[in-house]
Amino acid sequence: MEVLFDPINFILLIAAITVLWWLKSVLGQHTGLERTSKQVEIIPPSTKLNVVQDRPIKDITENWAQYAEPGSALSAGLETIRKAQPEFNIRHFLDGAKAAHEMILVAFSKGDKKSLKPLLSQAVYDSFKQAIDQDNIANNTKIFKFVGINLANLYSAEVEKNTMALGIKFESEIISATLNAKKEVIAGDEKAVSTLKEYWIFERDLNAKDPNWILAATQDSDVIEHNV
Repeated sequence: MEVLFDPINFILLIAAITVLWWLKSVLGQHTGLERTSKQVEIIPPSTKLNVVQDRPIKDITENWAQYAEPGSALSAGLETIRKAQPEFNIRHFLDGAKAAHEMILVAFSKGDKKSLKPLLSQAVYDSFKQAIDQDNIANNTKIFKFVGINLANLYSAEVEKNTMALGIKFESEIISATLNAKKEVIAGDEKAVSTLKEYWIFERDLNAKDPNWILAATQDSDVIEHNV
């Protein structure tokens, strides 16, 4: 006689359905910790300049020729930096420097001396602080919007004693204007996008425990372009 109903098989079937339902309920629900593709790709800038830290990439050989013409002074300088710090990665440095460029410009426009302090050398900080204080005394208002960076190219590299120094030419698009106490525009244009061309030198002490780079100097564009 054929058995049409097996209680053991029925129990196993119920158990399997229960397990599948539990897995679906757990794996299918949103916990708020899931990362979208954008969240995986985007690294938000830090409040410190550690975004310019060297991040060595294993098993990847960087083509330095794309940053400096072989035989040039820049190429020789980069080779000196490579010897001083073999894990140095130019592409990651430039990515971090661009983020720092925007952070510094925005902080300066807001008169945010606290945010500027760890990003700048003492000499540069004193210069920025003086300009901020003068605007505050005159009751001037800054209007500033960072549109984007069109260019960030290396133009100098050297190691002097225990300090690495890299010069970067930035060309950025911004909207910038200064208004006086009467809300009259006394500098810039609050409606037009303009191109800002600057030459910045970032430095890092090889012996310091702090791995961050700082903005050590800004240079006159006319002088640099004459010599480059």
